Amino acid sequence: MLESVSTPRRRALRLAAGLGAWAAATPLVRAARPAALELAPRVFEEYVWSLHLPQTDAALLYQAYYAQRLRAAKSVGQLKSMTTREVAAAFDALYAIIFYTADQQVLAHLYQVYALLEQRMQVTPLQRQQTYNACYYCRRLDLARRLAQRFPDRLKTAPEIRMSTGAGVATPTLMHLVSGRSELFATAAPLPLRPTVLMITNPGCHFSQNAFTAMKDDPMLMRRLNGSLQLLAPHQMDLDVDDFIAWNQQYPSLPISLAYHWRGWTMLDMRQTPTFYFVKEGKVRHVMTGWRDNADKLHLADGLSAIDL
Repeated sequence: MLESVSTPRRRALRLAAGLGAWAAATPLVRAARPAALELAPRVFEEYVWSLHLPQTDAALLYQAYYAQRLRAAKSVGQLKSMTTREVAAAFDALYAIIFYTADQQVLAHLYQVYALLEQRMQVTPLQRQQTYNACYYCRRLDLARRLAQRFPDRLKTAPEIRMSTGAGVATPTLMHLVSGRSELFATAAPLPLRPTVLMITNPGCHFSQNAFTAMKDDPMLMRRLNGSLQLLAPHQMDLDVDDFIAWNQQYPSLPISLAYHWRGWTMLDMRQTPTFYFVKEGKVRHVMTGWRDNADKLHLADGLSAIDL
């Protein structure tokens, strides 16, 4: 009932209804549609989410939004003419766009904004941590390391990442915890040929925990899985490695690996947890999203049948 919804949100819903088919039909040119790009940031986020686009296409919309809405703060000179409050607002908007795009250009802009706030001695502890998180998320480990060295006692840092041959942003790449919390080891990992269930999960996701408990407590289901279940955490902005260490210690036979970068996993959508991908011969054969109650075990069984497990 739209009468009970705020005006900005009504506008977003109308846009979603009116532009959804057009957006799906022309994913590479829809960014030219000006109406959506004039929405306030939070409403624009709802609009993009309502289109149910693949993550790569959603990122294109956010990049267009960045170009349209933040063009007034693209140079150091323009930034310096802005009030500190305006600069802080630009920082927040850029940080949100990085979350959806992991774009290097937007990161460079964010770093400029951070440097100006620092020059004005107006950086908050949260902004400093968010700048570190954004650098790590975009895999600019050199910038993240530089911040950590400057503020050794003020930042919650993430592990160093050691890259193996073939691993990278554009390649399906997994990270595994090694050496306690000090290092992640990244390896190329194409979709498996043998029947496999990839569960997109996170240690802090209660729905994932409920799903895992229900599966673990069902001996027949675990026999069908029979070593074919792999847990994979999404590429995430705020990585708390201690959660993964605790999980892997509690469940050593089912450790959680981490996606190095979402752009290497465009065949999977990792934005919702849990999501189950049933893979065979290097292809996704069935997808199941969410976990409401134990009745979902029947849906899980359907997915297992789709890959002959």
